[in-house]
Amino acid sequence: MEKIAVLMEDKIEKKEMNDLFKKENIEIHFAENENGILKILVEKEGDIDLIIIDMVQNPVKGLECISLIKGKYKYKNIPIVIIARKEEVMKGLAIGAQEYIISPYKVEEMCYFIKAILNKIKNNEDVYAPQTSIDMTFEQYFNSELKRAERGNYDLSILILTIIPNHISRMGSEKNRINLINQLALLVKENLRATDTIMRYNKSNIITFLPYTPRFNAEIVYEKILKVFENKIINSCKDSYDWEIIYSIVSYPQDGENVKDLLFNAERYLENNISGR
Repeated sequence: MEKIAVLMEDKIEKKEMNDLFKKENIEIHFAENENGILKILVEKEGDIDLIIIDMVQNPVKGLECISLIKGKYKYKNIPIVIIARKEEVMKGLAIGAQEYIISPYKVEEMCYFIKAILNKIKNNEDVYAPQTSIDMTFEQYFNSELKRAERGNYDLSILILTIIPNHISRMGSEKNRINLINQLALLVKENLRATDTIMRYNKSNIITFLPYTPRFNAEIVYEKILKVFENKIINSCKDSYDWEIIYSIVSYPQDGENVKDLLFNAERYLENNISGR
């Protein structure tokens, strides 16, 4: 029997989830804060297969919980699925979540999606270990780039990209999504300078650090990448209308002087982009 831990406050939704997962022979343990999640992980040592974190009502608490779990070595490879609004997905992925469910959603669809992930883990098809060529956490690398920019007294822009489905029903198209993200990563790499860095964190997030680049110039870089991606990839994709690129850009020191402030402003930038459509 698979076991999952869930950070969630909504009592009605918790009951629905409990009933549905019980029918699927999945044992579910609920917590209302990060300490509760850690308590479950300790009590069920080595038995928790997946963690779900609901970030809809309290994104900050959700992000803190992800950071806390990923900071513990023995828990860092337990896959985390976040439930979040579209504009908050990227921030959760950037600090360690591996998958996401966009609110609003139906609990039945969410249950099906989680069951599919658990089956992959059970069959050892995908353990969702963080995938990056850089031997440090995202936050550690982010800090190292900021320190270099501070010493060199130059602008540093951070461009974050991912591809998301427009409906939860497309989330099962894992092969298509990963294929699109991989092609996007290659195009980004081809269009960067030698001084730029591209970082892949898990399957879904592409993060680029652009030294000596103010935000305005980073926007130009994004527009170039988007145009090439649409011409070469999206236009040849049968279900192109089911997917979209979401992005955010922040610049040091204009938008903040530390990782926390820059990520906060990256989220605000994303919210403004989405609401302005």
